[in-house]
Amino acid sequence: MKNLVTEKKDNAVVWLTINRPDAMNALDLGTLAELTAAFKELARDDAVRAIVLTGAGDRAFCAGGDIKAGAKGEADNPYQIRAGDDHPLVELFKVVSQVSVPVIARINGHALGGGFGLACMADMAICSRNAKLGSPEAKIGLFPMIILAHMLRLVPQRKLYEMAITGRSWSADEAYENGILNAVVDAVDDLDAALNDLLKPILQNSPTAIRVGKRALAAMESMNFEQRLSHAQVVIDSLSKTEDAKEGLAAFAEKRKPLWPGK
Repeated sequence: MKNLVTEKKDNAVVWLTINRPDAMNALDLGTLAELTAAFKELARDDAVRAIVLTGAGDRAFCAGGDIKAGAKGEADNPYQIRAGDDHPLVELFKVVSQVSVPVIARINGHALGGGFGLACMADMAICSRNAKLGSPEAKIGLFPMIILAHMLRLVPQRKLYEMAITGRSWSADEAYENGILNAVVDAVDDLDAALNDLLKPILQNSPTAIRVGKRALAAMESMNFEQRLSHAQVVIDSLSKTEDAKEGLAAFAEKRKPLWPGK
């Protein structure tokens, strides 16, 4: 059985499903490798407009690193770092940071530890109300070191310290209130309607504007205010010369829907 199921829908949206429901979709090294390979391939596919990341079943989106493998000291231990190599989760985060289409986390159950990191890694996230989200690593003698790279971007500082040090998880509603989630639905069965609410405008908007804009957003995160303004001028000048921009302006003037060239 594959640890990761890849499915293309509508020739534009690709679903990546972590397929280890019996292990609450925990991450072993094989699953991390499959995720990284899938994102690398999708990053090169110009036909892809959005990527949905989810978990199999209705108990867990992803329960984090495979603790059983770590406890046994197996070669597949997801907590050990091999000398001279990036940790597989670090490699995944780096690869996904280069993906220029929206990545949406469809959180169908608990998102803990590395699973919470995957949720924070995504550009947008929707979640069912049954889910718990957090980083309980301190409870097993570890700390959420690698996922801090994303948690520091999203989680308010005092809440971040509380979560990382106490290991307390949030309800979906708490995560929404703290800006981690875009939407919370009552049941797993309601997730797809909320997902479609996000996907519909993405698929209607300019693919070129989204790709260029997402890259600019990522680049500007590490810039100071003046650098952001300078970068914005360069990007908008370049973007205004694209075929999509020309088509969008023409369609607006002619009061019709644009037919995006995608370049």
